[in-house]
Amino acid sequence: MVNDSYDVLIIGGGISASVFASNYVKNNFNARIAIIEAGRGLGGRSSTRFSSRFKGWKLNHGSPNLNICNIKKNQTLENFINELLAKNIIKFDDSDLIIMNKENNLNLSDNFDFSKGNVFLSSSSMSELSSNIIKLNNLRNQIDFYFKTLIDELEFNKDHWILSSKNGKTFKSNYLVCSSNLLLH
Repeated sequence: MVNDSYDVLIIGGGISASVFASNYVKNNFNARIAIIEAGRGLGGRSSTRFSSRFKGWKLNHGSPNLNICNIKKNQTLENFINELLAKNIIKFDDSDLIIMNKENNLNLSDNFDFSKGNVFLSSSSMSELSSNIIKLNNLRNQIDFYFKTLIDELEFNKDHWILSSKNGKTFKSNYLVCSSNLLLH
């Protein structure tokens, strides 16, 4: 028995899934969309941990920032980044890059590939970046969210997908987007 039917199901709730869903809604894609995420919320590998011991101290890890090279060669990407900057969703990351080599020597350097191009950071926290991207365009609440939902079975049946989760939910969809490391689960 199918619990919910959608036009598009997106597995994974990270930055790429949020950008995809938000842009579909922005471009007047009038359909039911759901994001299914195994974690507790949006963000995927972009997360922020706040210290309970040291007030105000936070650590972005997983995907601590965004590094974008050659932005001028992709007008769509440049427009999107400029929109995020204008709406104060992201900001330039001008912090120093510190590299620790295998001998545990610290080294401040801009000679590494990661330091090339523009580096951006969420204006709030990396954990909130995906959510803020979705809020840009989900004004009609077209996107539903299923958290703590790990898909463990996929089946394509004639013209639609049937997905089953470990917690017993079943979804039906015309289209499926896999934005996660589903195969690793």
